Amino acid sequence: MPSNIYLSLMATLCLFFCACSSQKKCACPIRQGEIVFFTANGAETAKPIRFVNIRGGHDLFSSARGVVKKVSLNGTKIHLTVQYGDLIFGYDNLSDCFVRQGETVKKGEFIGQINKDNDLSVFVMKEGVFVRPEEVLGCKVVHTYGR
Repeated sequence: MPSNIYLSLMATLCLFFCACSSQKKCACPIRQGEIVFFTANGAETAKPIRFVNIRGGHDLFSSARGVVKKVSLNGTKIHLTVQYGDLIFGYDNLSDCFVRQGETVKKGEFIGQINKDNDLSVFVMKEGVFVRPEEVLGCKVVHTYGR
């Protein structure tokens, strides 16, 4: 049977390697996903980007070890909020969700399905302030103009 010191060390290592934060990139929530920026009239927007769209698949995976904060329904679409370390992620345009509020999720865990007619919309917050999602997500970034 493992000792308490061993279990404590393993838990600490998992927190370090399984969590993400504003200093450590999180895994892309869609395997092979790409962040897509939509801007008006072919020009970069001067407004701060509060969310990004990620395209490339319909399965949603946990970006890190975290806790589900909220699952809500907006019309026919599901909104999921998960806290990963000091970051809170909001996922929109889900058609199905496989986690419940208060549940702990592991990095890479299958947590939902993205509506087939939409990209995944993601926002990230730290201490109540929006953070540019592309700065903390480990996804390829693609710029697309117009919509």
